[in-house]
Amino acid sequence: MSRTIKNYIIIIAILCAGVFIFFGIMLGRRAAPGNFNAGLNFYSEKKQEEEQNKEIIAPPPYRVATMSLSPDESQYAIGEIFIVDVLINTNKEPIDGVDIRYLVFDPEAVEIIDSEKNMPGTQIEAGALMPVTMANEVDQKGGKILFSQIVSGGERFQNNTNEVFARIHMKAIKSGPWNMSFDFTPNATNDANITSLGKDILFQAQGGSYEIYGK
Repeated sequence: MSRTIKNYIIIIAILCAGVFIFFGIMLGRRAAPGNFNAGLNFYSEKKQEEEQNKEIIAPPPYRVATMSLSPDESQYAIGEIFIVDVLINTNKEPIDGVDIRYLVFDPEAVEIIDSEKNMPGTQIEAGALMPVTMANEVDQKGGKILFSQIVSGGERFQNNTNEVFARIHMKAIKSGPWNMSFDFTPNATNDANITSLGKDILFQAQGGSYEIYGK
């Protein structure tokens, strides 16, 4: 037998073995289709689990709103009457209400002048950004201001610039430096907050530093 014929025989044998193995694999898959389907089901369940985990660990709504004082620093003479405005900016996010709980001041340095003469106690001047004032109370001895407003009638408020939320009239009574600051902790609900659909979106609450001079 010539070398060429032997080579042909070897090639044919290899091809036959390959065909046999291929058909054997295909027949095995047909005989047990459940294994293939089980693989697909496992992959599908794995993807669903990953999507659920993404929903669970998704970050909370982005905090965009700010609260600040204007001016945030200044000097006043003893006996001088002056105004500090509370400003809010929702950065285009529609909101349902704003709470100041609390704005803290030095009761030895300044006296809050009542803006609602017909009501008992001491109140600050309410702004007109939202129609319903829920709380307005000054604790002069404790040095705390509580103020809250909400929307009504299904309307929501939004802006994209600093606007006056409330106005505080004060009288300087003692010389020296003093500060005003908001009680604010992210994710807390019993402090300063700006709410949108039940979520606190307040990102920053900036206080002020002041000085009173004179004898």
